[in-house]
Amino acid sequence: MQQPQATPPAPRVSVAQTATAGGAKKASEARGDPVAVDPDRPRTVGQVDYLGKRPSPVYPRISQRRGEQGRVVLRVLISPLGQVAHVSVRSSSGHARLDEAALDAMRTARFRPYTENGIAYKALVDIPFDFVL
Repeated sequence: MQQPQATPPAPRVSVAQTATAGGAKKASEARGDPVAVDPDRPRTVGQVDYLGKRPSPVYPRISQRRGEQGRVVLRVLISPLGQVAHVSVRSSSGHARLDEAALDAMRTARFRPYTENGIAYKALVDIPFDFVL
C-alpha cells in the first residue's frame, strides 16, 4: 500500500519581497484594508448641484447674426467651498465667441460643495452648453 505524499508547504514571502514584487497593493486590497485616498485630488463627478440658478451664457450678437451655433463642453474644477477654481474648454463649439461666452457664464456659477462622509472635496465635472438659434 502506498502512503500519500505530503505536499511541500508554500514558500513564505516577506512583506518586503511582496512590496518589491508589486504585490503589496494587491495583498492589502485582498485583506479589505482601506486604501488611502489623496485628499487634494479632485473627485470626478457626473452631476453637480447649483446654489441658485444654473448660469446662462449671453449669446453674442455677432454670433447670432452670423448664424453660429454649437455645443461647448467646459471642464470645471469646483473648490471645496463651491466656487469655480478653474474652468477650461474641454470641447469647443468651433466658434471662439461662443466658447468665451460659456466660460464667462461659468465663472459666475456657485455650487453646493461635493462631500464624502461630511468632508468637502474638490470636484471635477464636464458641463455642456448648447448655443442654438
